[in-house]
Amino acid sequence: MIGSFIRYMKSDLDRVYVADIEEIDIIVWLSHLRDGTNRWGRPYSSRTIETYFRDVLVFFNWLVAHKHLEENPMADLKSPKTEKPLIRVFTEDELMRLDAACDREPKGRSLTQDERKALAARDRAFLWLLLSTGIRISEACGLLFADIDWDMGMIFVRGKGSKERKVPFGKVARQHLVVSPVCY
Repeated sequence: MIGSFIRYMKSDLDRVYVADIEEIDIIVWLSHLRDGTNRWGRPYSSRTIETYFRDVLVFFNWLVAHKHLEENPMADLKSPKTEKPLIRVFTEDELMRLDAACDREPKGRSLTQDERKALAARDRAFLWLLLSTGIRISEACGLLFADIDWDMGMIFVRGKGSKERKVPFGKVARQHLVVSPVCY
C-alpha cells in the first residue's frame, strides 16, 4: 500500500521526496482513491480507503518517531468515514428453500419415516431459532431446554467471551421448538 501511495505522489504530484509531501497532497490522494478504481476496474470501498489511510498514517508516524521527518503532514487529518454494510435479508423464496432443505430424502443407510420426520423437525427448529434470534451457531449448540423461557418468549444465551444475554425468539421459532411426540 505504501508503495502505491509513494508512486502516486511521484507520478501525479511530482513529490520526489517524502519530506515534500504536504497535507493537501494527501487530501488529493484520498480524493483520487474515492473517484478511482482498483486493478479490477471496481471503485475502492470506503473500508479499503480507510485502511490505506491508516497505513500511510502509520508510515508517517514512524518517519517522525525515527526522526526522518520533523512533522507528520497527516497530523490534522481525520480518518475517512466508512460505510456500514447493510445486512442482506433472505427473500421469501430463499426461506422456503431453507425450510424444504430440512426434509431428508431416503439414501444410504435407509432411515425409517419416523426417523426422517424427527430429524427434519430438529433441523427445522434449529434453522428457525437461528433465523428468529440471530444468535451464532456455537451459541445455539450450547443451549439447554432450561435456557428457554416459554412464558416470556426469551432464550438465555451464553456467547463469546463468557457474555450472557437474553434474546427474544419469534412465533415461527416457537412453533418449531415445541417438543412433539415425533422427537422422542
